[in-house]
Amino acid sequence: MSSVKGFIDTFPLFKECIPNQPSYSQPKIYNTLFGELYSAHDSMEDVVALRRLFEKISPSLVLKSKFSGTYESVMQLYQHRNCTKGLLTTLRPLTNSKTITNCLATKIASSGLGLSHLKLAHKRDRQQGIENLFTELCGHPSKARVTKSKKIIQATSTYLNDLEE
Repeated sequence: MSSVKGFIDTFPLFKECIPNQPSYSQPKIYNTLFGELYSAHDSMEDVVALRRLFEKISPSLVLKSKFSGTYESVMQLYQHRNCTKGLLTTLRPLTNSKTITNCLATKIASSGLGLSHLKLAHKRDRQQGIENLFTELCGHPSKARVTKSKKIIQATSTYLNDLEE
């Protein structure tokens, strides 16, 4: 008896193997490749259709590896996304006040920071604390944790100053 050792995310796999499609939903891709419809959202029909699609595109081992992950990696990603969601909600006052964009708030939250972290860094060393936090090098030697933008750092620091008053 075999067990599941990992997963392949077929959405980005299909995007790479079948480029320039208006939609990458499984029923639409199926219709594009086979010229027929199937009973989508019926679990057995979906599984059979996915198997046919996978056999039809016959991805190389390199492509399979590129879009695969272990159970553990999928769980880590799920936990990271949940954590990011929670931190993102704490940053709403900054986005509501137009101090930062939603995109930047997502980047901040994704880096593991929430409003309490920003407040603590600001309390310790004012604008320099925010700059140190945002510009901390992560991964790639020249990639900042959040941003190196002086304008964003100053706006965030000003917001936190106003919050203290």
